[in-house]
Amino acid sequence: MFYLANDDRPDRARRFCWDCGNDDTPRASPRCVSCGSKLETRTFLVSVRWDRDGFQAYADYFERSIDHPGFAAPVDMFFQEDVLCSVTLWHGEGLLLDEASPLPVQQVLD
Repeated sequence: MFYLANDDRPDRARRFCWDCGNDDTPRASPRCVSCGSKLETRTFLVSVRWDRDGFQAYADYFERSIDHPGFAAPVDMFFQEDVLCSVTLWHGEGLLLDEASPLPVQQVLD
């Protein structure tokens, strides 16, 4: 299951800076008061997985911090009760789930 989330939090008087970690910037300020970075709303794709058999493989993938143009690298991974949640920056990319598969699944996985 997939969810879209963003960091636009009108319920908070201050904004979080993803570059330096500061969270003292007033909501109306366009730049971080600590490092000067431009503050823009970020959108995240949150995936939720229930299949325990795949938890360790995904945790290993996350720990490796693989940087490849064909993969959406997760920025965080955590467990909520018996569910694995993965958080990835999302810029409107399409998902391969929506594409036809040119190769059989078994050939891709081997």
